[in-house]
Amino acid sequence: SPAPALSLTKTVADPAPGGNGDGVAQVGETISYSFVVANSGNVTMNGISITEDLFTATGTVPVASCPSATLAAKASMTCTATYKVSQADVDNAVAKYNARITNNAHATGTPQGDTAPVNSNVSTARIPVANTPSLSMDKSVSDAAPGNGDGIAQVGETLTYSFEVTNTGTVTLSRGSGVDTFTQGGAGTEGAFACPSTSLAPDESMTCTMSYVVGAADMDVASLDNVAKATFQDPLGASVTSNEDTATIPTDRKPALSATKTLSRVNDMNHDGITDAGDTITWNVLVNNTGNVGFTSGFVTDPLV
Repeated sequence: SPAPALSLTKTVADPAPGGNGDGVAQVGETISYSFVVANSGNVTMNGISITEDLFTATGTVPVASCPSATLAAKASMTCTATYKVSQADVDNAVAKYNARITNNAHATGTPQGDTAPVNSNVSTARIPVANTPSLSMDKSVSDAAPGNGDGIAQVGETLTYSFEVTNTGTVTLSRGSGVDTFTQGGAGTEGAFACPSTSLAPDESMTCTMSYVVGAADMDVASLDNVAKATFQDPLGASVTSNEDTATIPTDRKPALSATKTLSRVNDMNHDGITDAGDTITWNVLVNNTGNVGFTSGFVTDPLV
């Protein structure tokens, strides 16, 4: 008696020329699906087709092509389909599907002399995507407008720190932020870390900025040294942190003192009205900080004493 039956075995790979054969789906690669349909029954099956039950990539579901619509009893054939991987596919797989593109499918055929279709088992094929988040940063500082552009940090001047961040990985990064520390200086006022976009695709760069208004106490050091790193998030929401980089700018440091010496009083010990040996003279020395650097200690030297 007729016993129609079909089975399906589905596989996926990234062979040349569309892929590099490493078994990982990368942006721009064409991955190849193979559907081995076997007629495990005892009657010829007609109208063989492949139906995709689940496809987790973001593009158009690939349509399988079979060498024949008819499959004799105990025979098998291989149907094929291809799909070109996009950046959206990689990001979507990382965010939602454990960094894999998953495809479920089944085969359908109609036994010869019958009108009721027969379905095969559902077969699943998965391929991992290239999931290597990475970020680099190059930091610089400038006192161009609204600063005066002389390359020296002066009190009240606004400096602009630039953070050129580059996505050196394989997934799109988003929601950038920066963490910085002054290893010298930092007595002024920092502005917010700002980026021109909230998203950074692989191989792309953008320049984020932060302003800084130089404080008076910054003149106590020879240069303002600022070390920073940037942090973005991958499609799964995990943090991706760049290298640390330092930007340095010299300060307009001008230490200076002035001294004014005045006679305070004379103690005429012998009361002869003459300043002579044995009398005590008291001088006042007024020291003024005429520079822009603070002093914490000091002493006065009088060459006549």
